[in-house]
Amino acid sequence: MAPKFTREEPAEKQEELKRTGAVRVKSGIPGLDEVLEGGMPERHVILLTGGPGCGKTIFGMQFAARGAKENGGKALFVSFEQPREELVEQCLQFGWDIQGLEAKGALKIISFAGTSLHIARIWDAVEKEISAFKPDRLVVDSLSSLTVHLDLMTGVEILELLGVDTKQAGFVPTGDAVTRKTLMELFKRLKALRLTSLLITELPENGAGLSRDGVSEFLADGVIILRYSPESVDSFSTLQVRKMRGIRHMRAAFATELSEDGGASVQVKPK
Repeated sequence: MAPKFTREEPAEKQEELKRTGAVRVKSGIPGLDEVLEGGMPERHVILLTGGPGCGKTIFGMQFAARGAKENGGKALFVSFEQPREELVEQCLQFGWDIQGLEAKGALKIISFAGTSLHIARIWDAVEKEISAFKPDRLVVDSLSSLTVHLDLMTGVEILELLGVDTKQAGFVPTGDAVTRKTLMELFKRLKALRLTSLLITELPENGAGLSRDGVSEFLADGVIILRYSPESVDSFSTLQVRKMRGIRHMRAAFATELSEDGGASVQVKPK
């Protein structure tokens, strides 16, 4: 079992524990905290990757809504794929009082689905929301959709976004170099926000790597994989914690299931 630390520790000691992943927060997913041997490490940036139909968005919303409620904090859910109204309706089938949580100031959902905003303006808007709302946890759904905006930008725009003087750069980045550099900057800024963050991305089903961009899995503090299980009657996907810096965790794959009982959506049980 992982050691238990409380918030009564001296402030200096608390900072040290948070950096090492020893301070945990409840995930809001029944069974997952057991797999992580104590819960999600506070202030970690965690990548949730999976193919279509694995329950990634449900998993992310449950982490935000139930996790914030159980921890007594706030959660910000940022969607690039679905409008807010659609997400709220989707959550009703699990009995989650999303509007009640929003009214209490425990949850906020913002959507950039279908936006034509420049990626720099998008992230500026997200950081302004974080500054104003002051959440403890953040969900981005999805990193794959966010990085699509990079394909629409020129190399010069990317340099300006990263704060690089285009006259002194001596080159204009393209392709993978653009994606890698931008993601490195994004993860750096996310970690500076000191939130427990869950970034959703796509898992290539017929290729190498654990993300669409091929670099996020190396930048993240943790990686959780959801794999679709069409052959299973009781389970719709399997879950495996591929890595989680600073802590011990179970390494096996576990079956997941959807349940309306008690508002739970994704439950983790031994495969």
